[in-house]
Amino acid sequence: MPPMESLRAPLAILLLALAVGVHAQVSGTLRMDSDRRVRGVSLSDRRPAAELTLNDDFSIDEARAGFAGLFVSSARFAAEDTDRVEASAYGGASTRMGPVSVDAGVQGITFTGARSYAYSEAFLGLTGRREGIRFFYSADYFHRHAHTLYTQAFAQQSLGPRWTAFLQAGALDILAADHPLNGARLQLDSRIGVSLREGRYGAQLSWVSIYRGVRAYPYGALGDEGPERHALVLQAEVRF
Repeated sequence: MPPMESLRAPLAILLLALAVGVHAQVSGTLRMDSDRRVRGVSLSDRRPAAELTLNDDFSIDEARAGFAGLFVSSARFAAEDTDRVEASAYGGASTRMGPVSVDAGVQGITFTGARSYAYSEAFLGLTGRREGIRFFYSADYFHRHAHTLYTQAFAQQSLGPRWTAFLQAGALDILAADHPLNGARLQLDSRIGVSLREGRYGAQLSWVSIYRGVRAYPYGALGDEGPERHALVLQAEVRF
């Protein structure tokens, strides 16, 4: 998939959101990570990463709301001695079904200097008061000619007015591939930690682990042992 193809649909939704900006609520988050872990894998080569998110929430009708946004982060793949920038656009719609919030949409991701890694995903999420589950499907994950389904379950528990404990568990399943990947087809990951919120400011400390590695990423399968499989991650952010 050409690099801009992966961004076309979410960018269209973002432009629609800006067009109805009179009903919109734009927000942003600036975050620093000690190690940017995505589905358990470090996309910063175990180095600090800076992230910026801009999100636009807008009303569609009385029952539905829309959302769209842009995300930019520093990136660096293991086994590559090059700093990159990851850029993504996303958009979709949400509604409520009793106590459950349902959201669905698309997102596209690309990388500077490595546009062959660009890919897009469709997602569906079900979120309750303290728990939820999300599904992400890609027909060409990281442009590796592999159909993937990522399932993430999450839960959180308030520990007081400012503190929250949380747990996330995910499974990346390679449903089909155009060529042999010569490795595991299922990757499991988890994140457990606590977060602190004080007004616009927040911090999070979590332990991230991968229990299997797959060859869906540009640098192939992860080793059975090694620091890349586990990480203590510190995040700090400010919202605006």
